[in-house]
Amino acid sequence: MSLGSNNAFMLLNHLIGVPDCRALLIQCYQDKSYRYTGTNGQPSPALDYQHDQKGTVVQQEMWRPMQPGDVHRHFDNARSMQWPIFFLINIMVSGVPRGVMVGIDLSLVGHASLRQTMVQPDMAAPLGGLTTTHLCLKWPGYREYKKQVEIQDAHRQPIRMLKLVERIARFVERWIDEVQRQPIDPRLAHWRVGPGAITKDHLYIVGLVHVSAGTWQPILQLKGHNFH
Repeated sequence: MSLGSNNAFMLLNHLIGVPDCRALLIQCYQDKSYRYTGTNGQPSPALDYQHDQKGTVVQQEMWRPMQPGDVHRHFDNARSMQWPIFFLINIMVSGVPRGVMVGIDLSLVGHASLRQTMVQPDMAAPLGGLTTTHLCLKWPGYREYKKQVEIQDAHRQPIRMLKLVERIARFVERWIDEVQRQPIDPRLAHWRVGPGAITKDHLYIVGLVHVSAGTWQPILQLKGHNFH
């Protein structure tokens, strides 16, 4: 995940309902996903994916409520935490799928071709059945950015995965538009966004992580940039 090993450990323990998820023998599967075997003998949903070489995954601080009581209510005592969501795309060779890649090029979101290559674009997004939720981005060097988004359609049904990735893309694009003229922490100047720096054309949308009962953080990856 993009939230650091300590936060990932805490989130997985809470999600699975165990004191130490490492005891579950989480394994890397052939599709490069990390899963554990449940009591029914079946693999769990993907907890994470092996990092590939497309570029650096944007490291974020994990969003937490400001007040201790809210932390208890929206995280510690929450019973509706959802599995991480990942966006997969088929690697096409001469019109034939030849594998799957994790992450969708943000610049391609909204193009008609995405429906043809995205894995399960019409699957209901597993967001917990709420009407709205919040997306939060804590990009290095900038202030936290948080917006409410609708996650049900006009028929009060969960939006589809394709629609979800479109909502995330608009959220990220709006953030870039708003902060590109704002100063960035000079120690993190290489993370600057806007013209001449990182734009939507340099980003993949990898997935979403549920960090509290009403907040998700997008997992973003740079395209061709490797920061260490």
